[in-house]
Amino acid sequence: MYKYQQIANTIKKKINNQSYQPNQKLPSIVQLSKTYHCSKVTVLKSYELLCNQHLIYTKPQSGYYVANNPILEKQESQYYYLNTGNPIVSTTPLVDAKHCLSIAIDQYSKSFLNISLQGVESLHQLLPDFLKKYDIYTKTELIYLTQGITQMLSFLTLTNFNDKNVILIEEPTYSYYVQFLKTQNIPVYTILRHEDGIDLHQLELLFQKNKIKFFYVVPRNHNPLGTNLNTKTRQQIAQLALKYNVIIIEDDYFSPAFHTPHYLPIHYYMAGQNCIYLTSFSKTIPHLRIGICVIDLLLNLFLKT
Repeated sequence: MYKYQQIANTIKKKINNQSYQPNQKLPSIVQLSKTYHCSKVTVLKSYELLCNQHLIYTKPQSGYYVANNPILEKQESQYYYLNTGNPIVSTTPLVDAKHCLSIAIDQYSKSFLNISLQGVESLHQLLPDFLKKYDIYTKTELIYLTQGITQMLSFLTLTNFNDKNVILIEEPTYSYYVQFLKTQNIPVYTILRHEDGIDLHQLELLFQKNKIKFFYVVPRNHNPLGTNLNTKTRQQIAQLALKYNVIIIEDDYFSPAFHTPHYLPIHYYMAGQNCIYLTSFSKTIPHLRIGICVIDLLLNLFLKT
């Protein structure tokens, strides 16, 4: 660890244990250089590091002060919380994220805001190759950015795009979507999801005898079970959906953050036909609701709405 980092850590500890109070003036650069037997440049780098961490601020011609509401370090929990599928923010490469945002701000600072659902052109052109990594092969014009998966689910649920009105979901499934369906009084059928998957015979009967508007399924990293559908099950779901002309909404929300060896999505087995693929960056970029929707069969309706 470099000298300036050691100095910064010492000051940070004093802020955390409130030896230094909010808005209190900190020792001058000259004072700290004598205390730590280092150059003024080293102390200046320490203060700059703390400024970037929003722990202190500077007043011109006055010096450095503790922030009014410094972002203090929290004690690490000794427990694991299993009631959410969201990662801990600190597990995200925040330094890299800040670096990328800084570059983007510089690059697009003189650009007009692009309100297209497909995002800025430079990003849009990258998405097909990005999705190929997850075996989603599609055209650029069929890829859209959304405010997370929930936004797209709400749109598809409330939009009339065929003569069917019943939504089929797994039991259990994504709790927020269940709550949404209840508030809207949407007709719903359920199919049991257990550690071994689902009953494919029951699924075929549901497809065959009911007007299923779409089947919402989370094939891997299931929320809340955490299980994956095996290859045979994913293939059978694709075949049955094509046979009975049922739309599949495949929620692969965790794909950018999780690698499953030899995994192919349902979208792959259907060649995109009758399948809407959803994925999200919300698990890898904390507090930013960014999702991707690959949509073909309802494209014109989607654009009009």
